[in-house]
Amino acid sequence: MRQAKRVLLTGADGMLGAHICRKLLERDYQVRALVEPHRPLRVIAGLAVEIHYGNVCDPDTIARAIEDCDYIIHTAALTQLWPARLARIWQVNYKAVITLAEAALRAPILRLVHISSASSFSWGPAHSPGDEGRKYCGARYRLDYLDSKYKAQQRLLAYHKARQLPVVIINPTFMLGAYDSRPGSGAMVRAVARRKIAGYSQGGKNFVAAHDVATIAVDALQLGQLGECYIVGGRNLSYQRALRLIARCAEVPPPRIPLPNWLVLLGGLFSSCMAILLRRPPALSYRMAQLALEGAYYSSAKAQREFQFTPSNIEQAIQELLQWFKREGYL
Repeated sequence: MRQAKRVLLTGADGMLGAHICRKLLERDYQVRALVEPHRPLRVIAGLAVEIHYGNVCDPDTIARAIEDCDYIIHTAALTQLWPARLARIWQVNYKAVITLAEAALRAPILRLVHISSASSFSWGPAHSPGDEGRKYCGARYRLDYLDSKYKAQQRLLAYHKARQLPVVIINPTFMLGAYDSRPGSGAMVRAVARRKIAGYSQGGKNFVAAHDVATIAVDALQLGQLGECYIVGGRNLSYQRALRLIARCAEVPPPRIPLPNWLVLLGGLFSSCMAILLRRPPALSYRMAQLALEGAYYSSAKAQREFQFTPSNIEQAIQELLQWFKREGYL
């Protein structure tokens, strides 16, 4: 008779998914990883994980994957900001979430832990950071990634209210850590380590260790209130301070040039135009440039209170990422 609880984990081949896989196994959960066919799985290679191949957008795939599972942790998402509008983003970040919720209600699943984004709530300045009580402000940037994550979150909350979907929503800020195989959020760290960044914009954001988010995601299988959202963050840092910190960890000189807002926006506009002509993603699109000027700071007081959560030292996450980059040949 099966005693260990089985968790269906989507997006196990991503940075956060790889951390969650390891955390689940540490706590003696059985892990069924839903991954797309032909995706490289080196970030979870050698782990005692049941691999289930399929498309997260396909209802039949979800129905088969969810069989005999007690819980779901849903991390799979498209996080790209270019192009700003893309139908595929809505298929993965919104429609697949609804499909998963419907399957969870039919199963039934004890808990669905959904990984959303802190950007589904309005951020704030350093002296008044955003929290779960702030309304969404990202619509003005016209980015399908931001809009799709927010809409999916709202739909899940509505499912909980109307149909008692046992969902807990985790809203991470900007994650850094090992297993960033694209690289994604770690591209900033890699660029600083390679001395490819000379200046910094006037904005900032909240940085969190990916292993902290993984811990909270697994904790949420038992802790946290159903139908509630939890921002999971670490340190609020201006880009100047963040880049200095990364440079110190990488043992390279830090970027020293403060970039005026008009130059950041002009660079983003030029890069966007060139990306259209060359048909390749820009390093900094115009929408990304707009976001880079914001002080996108958050508070994770609610998660700290209800999960007894104390953020890790972000330097540790940066060091882990740098070490992983070196092992994988990214530096």
